[in-house]
Amino acid sequence: MTVYGVQDAYEASLSIDGLDLVVSKTAFKEITVRSGLHRDLPTIFIHFDDKGSLAVRHIGTADGKSAQVYLNDGRNGVGYSGTFVLMGGAKCTISPHGIDAQYSGVLDAVPWMRKVSDAHFKGTSAEMMAMLGAQAGLGAVTSATSDFMTWLPNRRTLSQQARFVAERGYAGPTSCMIMAVTGNKTLLYRNVEDIMNGGSSKLFDHAGKGIRVWQFEVASKAGAYNHSAAYGASTMGDKITGEFLELGKTALAQFSNLGVSSALAGQTGKYGGRISPFPVNPGNVFEKYIDAQHQNRRIKSTYSNDIHIMTDTASGVELMDKVTYLCADPMTLDTLEVFSGEFMITNKVITLRDGRYYEKLTLTNQG
Repeated sequence: MTVYGVQDAYEASLSIDGLDLVVSKTAFKEITVRSGLHRDLPTIFIHFDDKGSLAVRHIGTADGKSAQVYLNDGRNGVGYSGTFVLMGGAKCTISPHGIDAQYSGVLDAVPWMRKVSDAHFKGTSAEMMAMLGAQAGLGAVTSATSDFMTWLPNRRTLSQQARFVAERGYAGPTSCMIMAVTGNKTLLYRNVEDIMNGGSSKLFDHAGKGIRVWQFEVASKAGAYNHSAAYGASTMGDKITGEFLELGKTALAQFSNLGVSSALAGQTGKYGGRISPFPVNPGNVFEKYIDAQHQNRRIKSTYSNDIHIMTDTASGVELMDKVTYLCADPMTLDTLEVFSGEFMITNKVITLRDGRYYEKLTLTNQG
């Protein structure tokens, strides 16, 4: 593919069904790649003016056709390359320059969303994840877990089965298992504790000592998360032995200077705002099967503080990377300690718009 661009602004190339498109500032309105912990697969959105309808004649509605994309910042940053399958949602209308064309697609790992998991698997949840990913052509990076058992398929798609397993994954009394698929076709299945105990991969700040941040937005989800699970939730039910099991408070590792409020935690009462029943353990699952569901849900809910940052640098960071962010007053550049610290990347948006490269990253920590 031919790479087009403007120095210090962007570099890009795009090929759809073997047709190389001229990614110019005047023709291309937007190319956006999105990935995140709450997406089954990364997605792409393409919007351009097709002068003379040359591209549309070849591409048509593009359903099922392959798109290869390369995006960079025009300054020797860490560029992104990926292959996507265009599917559904094509929109073509008359524009002053020809045809205004819009296409959407998903990462070239469609079996992840469509193939049904139809066989049992004996092993740990980490081993199970690697096996599921391989069926969709995904590599896997996993944390070690202590949850050996026979996992039954129950006719779920690969992605549905993976989320089912992740919710029950267990690595220890303070573990919290999360999963995501990156834009380079890697399935990540990590223990949040391992991520936050590791080193930071990049520094983001407003002064240019690290990767320069041009805009930030603090968005807390603490109200809903804390009420439903983080501060007040209990799980209750009968064990196969006939004993009554009550799971309430959960131990967790504290990584944030934003703070998990012990004052609020102490006001939720003995059982908290939610009481979740569980069925009788049939005895064919690992010992901490119910405990894992309880603590994964509760610990994940403490990660309720998001900071969205925007940069025009191709950062090279990936989902679940641990980074350091130094937030600053926009006028004085004095550090705002309350919003600064170490975070993990939970959402990444790469976009080329109006001839400029941007990244929007969601940094998440406890609160």
